[in-house]
Amino acid sequence: MGGFEVDWVTGACMMVRKEAVEKAGLMDENIFMYFEDNEWCYRIRKAGFKIYYNPKAEIIHLGGKSLGENQAKRKTEYYKSLLYFYQKHFGVWQTFLLKFLLIPHRLYWRLKG
Repeated sequence: MGGFEVDWVTGACMMVRKEAVEKAGLMDENIFMYFEDNEWCYRIRKAGFKIYYNPKAEIIHLGGKSLGENQAKRKTEYYKSLLYFYQKHFGVWQTFLLKFLLIPHRLYWRLKG
């Protein structure tokens, strides 16, 4: 195959077997961006399939077009997606712990900009 197994790949360029989609379902429409690919790959792996990255494949991804230059909205959507992913798959307590551990990170970004 020429690639190697990973936990997830970017949603900008995926090739997914029909059987994997049928078993794991489609991407979660509750996630606008940032963790939709992680969440889908997580469910695909839980369904018994493997995720591979092929370093020989090349694409051009024009990133940042969904939210433009709105940095505040980007950060909001990032954290919203991350917390949704954790609550969906790991429960309330792990999500609470994640929120607690993210406090320094969020404070840093607030002070920075």
